[in-house]
Amino acid sequence: WFIIIISMIAMFLTYFSVRKTELQSVKWTKTIKLQKAQALRHSKQVLKQAFFYLMAFYFSWLAATLTRLIQTINGKSYFPLILLFAITTPLQGGFNFIVYIRPKYLKYRKEYPDSICAVMCKICFPYRGGDNAETSFATNFFSSMRSFRTRSSSRSFHLNPSSN
Repeated sequence: WFIIIISMIAMFLTYFSVRKTELQSVKWTKTIKLQKAQALRHSKQVLKQAFFYLMAFYFSWLAATLTRLIQTINGKSYFPLILLFAITTPLQGGFNFIVYIRPKYLKYRKEYPDSICAVMCKICFPYRGGDNAETSFATNFFSSMRSFRTRSSSRSFHLNPSSN
């Protein structure tokens, strides 16, 4: 639990550091009220991301902690709890990965609200070239999916061939 407390303190220190930097940058702007709300947007994002990392950490180690507490108090081990412990602890990396790609997922989801496939392609195959983003794999894939969907939705299919 010592590491859990250290992680929580580190996340809060990171948040307060970002917030302090944002508040210091606000004094150099002309429209302070509007800019203050805009500037604190980043610290809120950092706070949310830190919260999700901590939740992934807590979820991964909750079963392990409960197992050890019950073993210490009762001297017994319960199979469902040990099974949950054996499943969630190794998945901590997967939970961290989900939290890591969350901001990018939200960004692409806002760009392409109607296609989860395009969002996942953008995340898995990011464009790392020059200024021409139209040549990225994900962009080409999404545009081909959109044209396919448009073509297939404009056709009418009949189950009974005699009704044509």
